[in-house]
Order: sequence, then structure tokens, then C-alpha cells
Amino acid sequence: LSRTGGSRTDLRRDPAHISSRTPSPTRRVSAMGESNGNMKVSALRTAVLVLLCLQNSVYTLLRRYSQGVLKEKYSYAAVLLVGELIKLVCSGFFAAFLWPSDSGSNAGAGAGVRKMVFLIKNSSKMLFLAVVYAAMNMLSFVAIKRIDAGAFTIVAQMKILTTAGFSVLFLGRRLTAQKWRSLVQLVLGVVLVSYGSYQAGHPAADCDALAAAEPLTVAEEAAAAAESDASWSTMVVGYGAVLVEVTLSGCISIYFEKVLKSDDTLKLSVWDRNFQLAFHSIVLYVVVHGMGFGGEDEGEGFFSGWSMVTVMLAFLGAGGGILVALVMKHADSILKTLAVAGAIVVSTVLGFVLLEGPLTTQMVIGAGAVILAIFSYNDTGAAVAPKAEAVEAKDVEAAKDKEPLMGAK
Repeated sequence: LSRTGGSRTDLRRDPAHISSRTPSPTRRVSAMGESNGNMKVSALRTAVLVLLCLQNSVYTLLRRYSQGVLKEKYSYAAVLLVGELIKLVCSGFFAAFLWPSDSGSNAGAGAGVRKMVFLIKNSSKMLFLAVVYAAMNMLSFVAIKRIDAGAFTIVAQMKILTTAGFSVLFLGRRLTAQKWRSLVQLVLGVVLVSYGSYQAGHPAADCDALAAAEPLTVAEEAAAAAESDASWSTMVVGYGAVLVEVTLSGCISIYFEKVLKSDDTLKLSVWDRNFQLAFHSIVLYVVVHGMGFGGEDEGEGFFSGWSMVTVMLAFLGAGGGILVALVMKHADSILKTLAVAGAIVVSTVLGFVLLEGPLTTQMVIGAGAVILAIFSYNDTGAAVAPKAEAVEAKDVEAAKDKEPLMGAK
């Protein structure tokens, strides 16, 4: 209520006051459109994250079935190379023929073969990314040959923290203490699941047999000491390789995200970038395969040991590469690590159900820690703030209405 010219006016019934407090139809429609747009973006982000989690889970299960049940032996580099060829064809079709103008590229891009040539000529950023990916694969190969696979599994999970660290350093992303705690818990949970799976497949040596072993002679002790020194230096090289690989993984994830989200003059789409990355990766994987870093049975032919399961692995690998790019575009690198961590839990549970895989108490505890960490990371409490602000605004308005009139007769 207010006093104007000696008369009392109820502002709640004043048309001018009501119109000033009531949103206009244009503003209301704009707000609804913005809300619908945010919901679509959130739905798309959730969809690509769920698809990436499912793709990783099925890929892991199929690979375990291929190598653990069927005992197939093939060149892993050959599978990756065929996967990149599939990704090149799919991305090239979408980028150059189906949606040639979807990227918003400049007029020089064109369509069809002309668009492909344009993309290859302007692919220096993806060339760098492909080189780093190839280096990471070679570092993993070097590390796994020199250290225990269980230790490699544990150290490799540190890429979750390196990704978050580089995200803060290069993208200026702010992470609360709760999010950092969630990421540390996620690492510990994944370590429990992964290492528990490794221990179940590689039981410890029999302690009684070790105790019954005959003592070594002086010459044997000297030879064992020399071998221990050599193994120590080998182990240092192995751990150094996996630490460099983990650091590169976090750094290059942020680089890829920044490239996909950057508003440069080319304005290339996810399909354009996937085509560029696949093109350079194919060249590098040919070199890697020729250098003998591909794994089993490389001397017996490129497709030696292949089956329909191997072909499915190649298609799933190609789909995974496309999904990673979509996640980087519509979500971020840290959420990608959450999806991959969730896939480890899903594949472990499905492996226990479908492939009679291990599922120990340690692994169950780790899986629970991973699930809680994922929910904790995404629990920002933002939904509570608007309600509190709305209640506070109502209280203030009610207090104003109840204020006594000063100078009333």
C-alpha cells in the first residue's frame, strides 16, 4: 500500500504495478524457448554419454569373449586400422555427401570429393592429435612389456585426474572440492574393480611351494642380484612410459575438446574432424603395424585369425571413436571419463553374468564406489537454489505488504 495525493492505493490491484511485475508474452515465449533449448542440449548430452558407456561395455565384453573364450589371435593394430577405415568412410559420407553444409564451413569447402580434399588440406590440428594417439599406443606397448599388468592397470587410471587437472589449467574450468573428492573416489573405485579382475585371472604363487624351494648358492645369488638390477631399470622404464602416457591422455583429451568447441574460421563439424582424424590415423597405424607393435600373428597375414567377432570389434571401435568426438562436443572430457569408468563397472557385472567372469567382494566395493562417485560429481545442488530464492522473494513481498503506513491519519 502507498499514499499518493492523500489517498491510499493498493499496489497489488494497481494495473500499472501488475503490468510491471507480470512478464510480457514475448518475454514468456523467449524464456520457454530457452528452457526447451536447454532441455534438448541436456538430453543430447545424456544420450551420447549413455551410448559411449554402452559401447565401451559391449566392446570390452566382446574382446574378452574373443580372446578369453574363443582364444582368437590376431593383430590388434589391424583391428584398429580397419576400425579407422570404417570411421573414415562413415564420417566422409556424412561430412561430404549427406550433410556437406552442416559444418558451416566457408565456400571453399564445397561438397563431395572437393570437400574431402579441403578437409585433408586443413587437417593439421588432427594430424597432431593422431600422432599423439599413436605415441600413446606405443608407450602402452612399451610399458606393458616391462611392468606387471596389474600395476599398469592401477597407474593408467590416473588419467582421470590428469584430465581434470588439464581441464582446469587450459580451459579455466572450475571444480569444487566435492567434484575433486568424487574424482579421487572414482579413481580408487576403478582401481579396485580393475585390479580385482586382474587378481582373479592371475592368482598369486603358492606360498608353500616358495617356502620349500632350495636356498641359492653364492653364484646364483650374484646372478639374481644382477638380474634384479636389470629388472629394476626395466621397471623404471615401464613406469615412466605409463606415466607419460597418462599425462598425454589427459592433455590430448582437453586439446581435442578445445578443437571441437573452438569457433575458428573453418567451423568444422564433428563429422569433419572425425574424417580428418581417421585419415591421419590410418597412415600412422600402417606404420605401427609394419613396426611390429600390433600384437599376435602379424607374420601370418593382415587378416590372420579374424572371425565375425573380430569384424564386430572393428565396427564397435569405429563407433567408439565417433562417440568420443560427440561427447567432447556436447559434454566435456571429464564426463567422458565418468562414462568410461561406468562402462568398466557395467562390463564387469555383465562379464560375471554372461562369461562367468570374476566378481569378488573387492570388485563389488569398487563398483559401488564408482557409482557413488558418478552421482556425487553430478550432484551440484543447483536445483535447490531457485526454490530458496523464490521463497525469499515471497517473504520480502509479504513483508512489504505488511509495512505500516507512515504518517497515516
